[in-house]
Amino acid sequence: MAEKELDCRGLACPNPVIKTKEVIDQGEVERLTILVDNAAAEENVRRFLQRSGYEVRVEEEAGTFAVMGRKGELAAAAAPRAGPSRNRPLAICLTRVVDNTATCGR
Repeated sequence: MAEKELDCRGLACPNPVIKTKEVIDQGEVERLTILVDNAAAEENVRRFLQRSGYEVRVEEEAGTFAVMGRKGELAAAAAPRAGPSRNRPLAICLTRVVDNTATCGR
């Protein structure tokens, strides 16, 4: 299980989120702690981790927020998944939904 800690104190947004994304993109990180020193960065990093499939908890002490993310079964199940149904364009016609084979609106 890969664990990482990132010290983003003193960085203005969006830098803490960018650095968090870089760490996640490097490989499978199951546990991640990001240290930030302002509420805006805490909120942005927390939201980013949640959208990336992490369970998130935050602790604050002496003006430093520790945003801790853990990849888990519950988080993975809640993460958006790409697949045929997400990639197919839809058109809405009055009260019915049709897929890309319909001629509605053409």
